[in-house]
Amino acid sequence: MTIEEMRLAFDDLLCSHGGNLRTWPDDMRPALLRYLRQSFDARRRLMEMRRMESMLGDDLDDAEPPVDLEDRIMGAMFDLMAREKSTRAKQKMQVDFTAPLK
Repeated sequence: MTIEEMRLAFDDLLCSHGGNLRTWPDDMRPALLRYLRQSFDARRRLMEMRRMESMLGDDLDDAEPPVDLEDRIMGAMFDLMAREKSTRAKQKMQVDFTAPLK
């Protein structure tokens, strides 16, 4: 792998598996650990991920979405659809007096 490919693979694993290196795929871990030892930027990104994970804590697993979340999302979607339909209807009603008659 090139350095750029290593960086991209490292970033992908960091985003998908987090800062706990034990959860990373076994087949990729040795090469990425070598990259981590060689790259100050990779070590910095790993520390940032671990800091962010510790700030978020484990209680996010227990977080429940608001009871009315689905209703609010669906309501907003229907409102948007109604506004778009109204806008299209207004555009059809506009008359261009400068256009030649057909």
